[in-house]
Amino acid sequence: MVYASYPYFYLMLLLRYSIIAGITFLIFYILFKRKFQVQRIQKYFPKNKDYAREILFSFITLIIFALYAFSLRSPFIREHGNIYINFNEHSLLYFIISIILTIVIHDTYFLLDAQVYASPQNFQIIPPYPPSFHQSKPLGSLRF
Repeated sequence: MVYASYPYFYLMLLLRYSIIAGITFLIFYILFKRKFQVQRIQKYFPKNKDYAREILFSFITLIIFALYAFSLRSPFIREHGNIYINFNEHSLLYFIISIILTIVIHDTYFLLDAQVYASPQNFQIIPPYPPSFHQSKPLGSLRF
């Protein structure tokens, strides 16, 4: 991907999110709200401020990912690492092993982070998520 096309990539991602999440929200939360009420896990629908927060968090996540990807292309970062664009530089086995290692490292970090967060000593330091995070909504599909 060309360096200049990154903003367009994230603009397209934003448009795709808005269209797909917007249509899903329109169908399940506005047009056929009562029809799908019996199939919902939660008894009550979220409030409007919950929807606004979900949209805000999704946009913040999109901005974080965009800035991260954009920073990887900066000359300072590029000189300290490798981004392989041409798959012919290494074998297919190298690619498969790198994906597997990336997943293992990511999941290990995630589980260790969850363990640290869940320890009783940290509950005084780190506030728990508000209860509204227990209701998944299509408008919050991009949030962490």
